[in-house]
Amino acid sequence: AHVTRSLAPRGGSGASVLACDINGLQCVMKDFKIEIKVDQQIEIAKLTNEINILKSLSHPNIVHYLFHFASPDRIRIFLSRYESTLRK
Repeated sequence: AHVTRSLAPRGGSGASVLACDINGLQCVMKDFKIEIKVDQQIEIAKLTNEINILKSLSHPNIVHYLFHFASPDRIRIFLSRYESTLRK
């Protein structure tokens, strides 16, 4: 994935939210860095739950789950990207 810009700083979940391009497909990547700590398995379970919820959602007003990538030190979730905003 070619990152084109940061969309949001690390939030409460610890994820960076980045705009990216994958072979011409514009999408959003949530990048979670997995820290080695006591509750690491709980953190991974929460992210797995988020992935499963995103996979199950199907609504025109909700971003769509595309795929995810997991390695020992990070989990990246790729979502559809929309150019609109909810801000007024």
